[in-house]
Amino acid sequence: MLFGLIKAIVKYTSIVVSLALLVSYTSSFIPPQKFWFIQLFGLVYPALLVSLVVLILLNFLFRKRIVFYIIVLLIGTFTHAKYFGIDFKSPDLEQYSKNELKVMSYNARMFDAYKFITPELTDSRADFIELFKNESVDILCIQEYVEDE
Repeated sequence: MLFGLIKAIVKYTSIVVSLALLVSYTSSFIPPQKFWFIQLFGLVYPALLVSLVVLILLNFLFRKRIVFYIIVLLIGTFTHAKYFGIDFKSPDLEQYSKNELKVMSYNARMFDAYKFITPELTDSRADFIELFKNESVDILCIQEYVEDE
């Protein structure tokens, strides 16, 4: 008796969640000026998706009938791809090579203020400035930088 009730709850909940997920797929195509309430389904899309996956597992355990629910997931393939940032096209790598950004990270080690480095550096600050000018970087990150007092 109790097992049959659980099976019925899982079955009908799965149907309702599947239909709600189908409506949420349409939320990006229907303007909110006409049907504003459909946008609410779009907002709960992630929760509906997770719920349907859990309900598919429960349906598989209880009833072994999951074809309809798998079809609902397949219908939303492009919605899933858009939501999770999956791109089915191959990326155009040439556009990335045109826009280069040169970044340099340098640990100045306080320009050897306490004379820890052997052999001693004569003018580490001037060497650093010369290195920075020669490299012509766009972004420079300096660690342990100290100014003269």
